[in-house]
Amino acid sequence: MGSSAASTCRSSTSLASTMAAPAVPVMEAVSHPSYEVVQTDHITEFGANAILYKHKKTGAELLSLSTDDDNKCFGITFRTPPTDSTGVPHILEHSVLCGSRKYTTKDPFVQLLQGSLQTFLNAFT
Repeated sequence: MGSSAASTCRSSTSLASTMAAPAVPVMEAVSHPSYEVVQTDHITEFGANAILYKHKKTGAELLSLSTDDDNKCFGITFRTPPTDSTGVPHILEHSVLCGSRKYTTKDPFVQLLQGSLQTFLNAFT
């Protein structure tokens, strides 16, 4: 029984590691006078097409990922390199999300989860 279970596990692992991501139609870069296309690529591991744009005036980067997944998402990120390893940015993230006198919602994610069609909701530091 031990060797049979082990060989089954190995077979599953081998199959999973060789399965290809679903094919995604190649996405054409959308042109806009304020942006330049920096790079286009296909990310095989995720079955995604990627286009990196750069705003001509500000240098802000926009990454567009296209897959055949029905779930839609967006993110707004910016670099805030820490000066030490105390975890202050993460503590600040939690503090901001605990509300204030003016914004009394103590857990905004619970409120958002109750009133939206989201499939994933989180904050990251």
